[in-house]
Amino acid sequence: MERHKHEKAVLLGPDSPGCFELTEFTFYTGYNEFYDKIPVFELKLTDGQYDAVLRFEGVRAARLDDLESITDIHLDISPVDGGWESIRYYVDDGEGSMSFYCAKWVVLDMKKKQSPEWPGKTSG
Repeated sequence: MERHKHEKAVLLGPDSPGCFELTEFTFYTGYNEFYDKIPVFELKLTDGQYDAVLRFEGVRAARLDDLESITDIHLDISPVDGGWESIRYYVDDGEGSMSFYCAKWVVLDMKKKQSPEWPGKTSG
């Protein structure tokens, strides 16, 4: 029987201090590859250097407490064994304000912000 090494994926940019600001949280019904309806969370996050958009598909057992008070967020994404047949990951913010299981997650977008120290070119 093959054993898998389980490691946490911590959402960080290469130069990130470890926390992002949650700027937008969206819940909607999407579709998986078999055209089954599935619950989807999309999170827009920002820090001093990066803007990111993450999508979590097949969300189950979500706990969302007082989303208005979540400003800084540090997401831990851990693989899980067994349980529900389609569940592969456990996601939590480390503060107990947000946690859920999901079948799949993907980074939809990750952009480095323009540095304000580099003014645009001017022609003379």
